[in-house]
Amino acid sequence: MILLKLRYLSCIVFLIVETFTQELSQVGRPLAPATSDPPTDGGKRIWMDNTTLLPASQVHAFKVYMHQDVPEDQPLGAILQLWEVVDPATQSKGPVAKLVYAKDVELPRTEGEHTVTLDDKPIVKAGTRIGWTLKQESFPFSFFLDPNRFTYYKKLEGDAVPSVESAYEFDKLPFNAWMSVAVLLSTDINECLIKNGGCMHLCNNTAEGPICSCLGGYDLSMDTKECIDIDECLTECPYPRGLCFNNPGSYNCMWWRLSASQTGTNPHDVQIQPLVQDNSMVIWMVALTIIVAILALCKLTHIRNFLRRRQSKQCNDDDDDCASDKYDAADAKKGEIISVVHVDTTGLDNTAFASDI
Repeated sequence: MILLKLRYLSCIVFLIVETFTQELSQVGRPLAPATSDPPTDGGKRIWMDNTTLLPASQVHAFKVYMHQDVPEDQPLGAILQLWEVVDPATQSKGPVAKLVYAKDVELPRTEGEHTVTLDDKPIVKAGTRIGWTLKQESFPFSFFLDPNRFTYYKKLEGDAVPSVESAYEFDKLPFNAWMSVAVLLSTDINECLIKNGGCMHLCNNTAEGPICSCLGGYDLSMDTKECIDIDECLTECPYPRGLCFNNPGSYNCMWWRLSASQTGTNPHDVQIQPLVQDNSMVIWMVALTIIVAILALCKLTHIRNFLRRRQSKQCNDDDDDCASDKYDAADAKKGEIISVVHVDTTGLDNTAFASDI
């Protein structure tokens, strides 16, 4: 029984692997012996196939064709690469491309077709290019001259190698030939795994491609990628006794109930009740602010009364000064009265005025 189960399980695994293998497709140059002699100075350069464009896919392996056997004493290393063009080529300059993936490998030394399997199986977006960097002067890949093909290159200095996520400008004159480098890939992938499908929030992978959606409190913009915050205060807090605070993706509505029995009687209580709970902190902050203001006012009143009592005490301790101050004040008031009487009696009989006094 155990043997039958194991055999049955092995058959299922074989079918799954076979089905998965059949879904892989090869994209790239024809893998065959070279029709022309390879360039003698082809090594120590970055090469990029600018004609073959990969679809949005998951790359499982590189395939290369070695045009001849290579002796054991001769170095034979390469960095297999995937590139994204950020600035296309023009008549005056070559393309500018960013390296998005690199696999350092030791190439096989026998003539023929070879497969380099990738353990990490990178996911690439549509338009990605195949590239490679050779670590020696020899050029081991087969190629076919073709004026309609464009393989750009860039010379390297010393032991320099390109780094992932860096951009490089290639020479403006391409090498017009097919290179025997290809990839095995599967196109049935989850495109949401590639930079979230370009979506700002949520990405839903479908047969037609990624479809974006937004979190609560946001609306999808016209470009169907970005999400725009909804101002809920325009519709969710219609109460004349309330305050509304719009936040990114949410809002806070603070209002005052006339009595506890009001809960549930208002048709908007379903929307408001959780917001009242969320705003308990705001209510406590407002109450605390009022208390602090009252305490500050009481403190100021206390200080003013203290200053008044201190001034009165100083006056009582020095009666002469207080008396002199009162006397000077009385004299000043008397002088004002005399001055007024003098002005009012101008032109009268001085003798009569004196007798009256």
